[in-house]
Amino acid sequence: MESRAQNREDDVVQPSIPRRRRDRQVEDEVDLLESHVDELEMVLARFQQMNPQRFLGAEGGDVAENWLEHLEGIFDRVNIAA
Repeated sequence: MESRAQNREDDVVQPSIPRRRRDRQVEDEVDLLESHVDELEMVLARFQQMNPQRFLGAEGGDVAENWLEHLEGIFDRVNIAA
């Protein structure tokens, strides 16, 4: 049977999650986030190895467009949706 905890501010009854199940959910979420961080670190390292051009903002519109296309090409190669 599910226990219930009452929110004193709003007088709203909300179901409470048993502590063991809640702890397991938190552990699963942490594991998932760690795997995402590991994947992002790998993608960032691959991106940096491709030595992307730098855009300083002083150039004209065509240079900016070319810079953006260059970065989109790198993102495609490291499997990132631009």
